[in-house]
Amino acid sequence: MDKVVGKLFCRGVRNYASQRKLAALFAGSKLTKTCSRQYSSTNMMKVTILGAGGNMGKAVSLMLKQSPLIDELSLYDTRTLEGFATDLNYIDTKCIVRSYYGTKDIQQALSKSNIVVILANAQQTDTHSYSGIFDRNAPVVKDLATHIAKFSSKSLIAIATEPVNSMVPMFSEIMKKHGHYNPYAVFGITTIDVVRANRFVAEVLGLEPECVVVPMVGGHTEKTIVPVLSKATPCNELTNDELEDITTSVRQANDNLLKVRSDGAYLSNAFATARFVISLVKALRGQNDIIECAYVKSCVHPQVKYMVTPLLLGPGGITKNMGIPDLSDYEMCLLENAIPLLAEDIKKGEFVGGRPMEDALCDPCDPNPKAARCPPDHCELQSMFGGGDKN
Repeated sequence: MDKVVGKLFCRGVRNYASQRKLAALFAGSKLTKTCSRQYSSTNMMKVTILGAGGNMGKAVSLMLKQSPLIDELSLYDTRTLEGFATDLNYIDTKCIVRSYYGTKDIQQALSKSNIVVILANAQQTDTHSYSGIFDRNAPVVKDLATHIAKFSSKSLIAIATEPVNSMVPMFSEIMKKHGHYNPYAVFGITTIDVVRANRFVAEVLGLEPECVVVPMVGGHTEKTIVPVLSKATPCNELTNDELEDITTSVRQANDNLLKVRSDGAYLSNAFATARFVISLVKALRGQNDIIECAYVKSCVHPQVKYMVTPLLLGPGGITKNMGIPDLSDYEMCLLENAIPLLAEDIKKGEFVGGRPMEDALCDPCDPNPKAARCPPDHCELQSMFGGGDKN
């Protein structure tokens, strides 16, 4: 298809979609909607956000509060969120917001949740290395995983705490130890990569971003993200230079943003996270043809146990892993280079998830006599999985 014709086609698709969105907007607006009393239902949709008190958690909460598909939003953090929840409840949507904090409340926060979203992070430090971020956040997620296994083992779990490449395998190993692991129900949220790729492709081709969908495969770090630009829809007429520039822009977007904003990409990340969660909600409510890319347990590549691929979602989580699309030579090269790095990240998460936390994250140089003692093979394992920043 000629690029100019392709652009016109996309604009036509966008115009039609805009008209439908506008009609739907007014159909559900206060100008036209009919009012009915709220009623109790056994089919309530409850979404719990663990780590709702951070910048990203608050932004995700605000976005999800606006969804008519969610009945209850449960916000949990280590400090009180009562004022924030009260503020959200002033918004005139049907979703009821409840807040919880501390270990004493976590059972109530998780109980009867359909979806649990993990956004929790340890307190920020100056390190941005992969290992530094993982070592900081792993204890937090490991503790939450134990509570989820006890109080909400049937929920769909969506993990956005970085680094996702290792955090999802770690979480999965913990759930296995508790006998509650469901590989179809655990997701690493990587939607921000799709959102960015859609935006960059749209900008290059002169299209509306909502018109563009770019699949993703690989992982969720700079050297493991593989945008499948050859399968971008509805148009993928890109030159080689444009393909390389867009791929680099997607991979380096987070680092580039950190150079100008120290608190990171929490607004665009929150938008992408909310989009993914709402897709899960739609799937649980029985809507068909819900497709999202996410990082999940997978056998689509023989060398790795987890990978980002397009997924068909349904009431049980993953209905079908749609696998790796046909890749161009350039994309195949990117994926082949990503696989060894991804495999190491997976092993790191599995190692920490499979051991007691005091063994996994012990410090052999800690002078405190009461500190946890390291296992005999600690140094060997650390040389394999510790190290510097690979990604």
